[in-house]
Amino acid sequence: MPIFSRPPNVEKLKAEGDVKGLIEALGHKGDPDIRRAAVRALSEIGDQRIVEPLIAALKDWNEHVREAAIYALGEIGDPQAVEPLIASLKDGEAMVRRAAAYALERIGDLQAVGPLISALRDELASVRQAAAYALGEIGDPQAVEPLIASLKDGEAMVRRAAAYALERIGDLQAVGPLISALRDELASVRQAAAYALGEIGDPQAVEPLIASLKDGDDDVRSAAAYSLGLIGDAGAIEPLIIALEDESRWVRGAAAYALGLIGSTQAVEPLIVALEDLDSYVREAAIYALGEISDPRAVEPLIAALEDWDEYVREAAAYALGEIGDTRAVEPLRAALKDEVEDVCRAAAKALESLGQPSGEESSIGLYNCSDFPYQGEQAPDLAR
Repeated sequence: MPIFSRPPNVEKLKAEGDVKGLIEALGHKGDPDIRRAAVRALSEIGDQRIVEPLIAALKDWNEHVREAAIYALGEIGDPQAVEPLIASLKDGEAMVRRAAAYALERIGDLQAVGPLISALRDELASVRQAAAYALGEIGDPQAVEPLIASLKDGEAMVRRAAAYALERIGDLQAVGPLISALRDELASVRQAAAYALGEIGDPQAVEPLIASLKDGDDDVRSAAAYSLGLIGDAGAIEPLIIALEDESRWVRGAAAYALGLIGSTQAVEPLIVALEDLDSYVREAAIYALGEISDPRAVEPLIAALEDWDEYVREAAAYALGEIGDTRAVEPLRAALKDEVEDVCRAAAKALESLGQPSGEESSIGLYNCSDFPYQGEQAPDLAR
């Protein structure tokens, strides 16, 4: 590559979209910051011509330039970068090896699985962590046993990443080891293991997760509650009802959400009681659950929730009343069309539509007709994590 007689102006080359000039700037023999800036500028332009120069930059003497080139190649995602990136997993600098694992995760090529498994034995925990995450995203089953071994890694960040990766792959082989990880000394690892068990969904995890509802850490209890909802075993109903009185709002909310996922009418009365919770997050979760269960006993309490001070609770109540489909809600929902918050009005309009009722009444702020707007609240609230 040509050597500049004076340092190239990378920002100017970038502004002009001068790909050729930026590629030449990669050959600047002086300040490595110039080469790194050129790498970043090229990655933002995204021209296909940059792949080979970026691969060449993986041999730069400066580790920061190599790292920047690796991240750029990961963002571009061109398969021809896979083999050079695999080679970078053996770079002498940990920051470069970690970046290579990230880039291989982004590209997702199965060629990388074996080398990434080897990287689970890297001397640096941050590299092992990145390799575990990458293997989880690629999702090849041959990584399951090495990731199970990583659940016993000496560093918590690696154990947590291994649990996450096993969750992503979803192989039943991991259930027993993940159950063991519920007893890890670090709460963050226990939490990751609880979430993983919920996503895998094997019933043998139910009793250990119920036990985790008594964990000393709020996040672990919350993850256990949510995962019990995902598994959907009736044996979790009573423990989850008890968890509606947990000291942590996050646990109470997760327990309510989980009861909605299970869908048992046994939970209706306790969930109605949870509508009086002082925390709006818990009330919203309880409303979502009551809408999922769709028991007529919830109609009057949900109508009352249309006047809650929290707009998200009111929106959730309108949605839930639409799910239940009881005509007692028609007039209260018509009144909710005048709510000052647009999303509440939309939810009321959608609920009335579900009940077969016209909703062509303007809101109190007079800016729109609720029925003219597509309803945005059909997805369950994000209460899981």
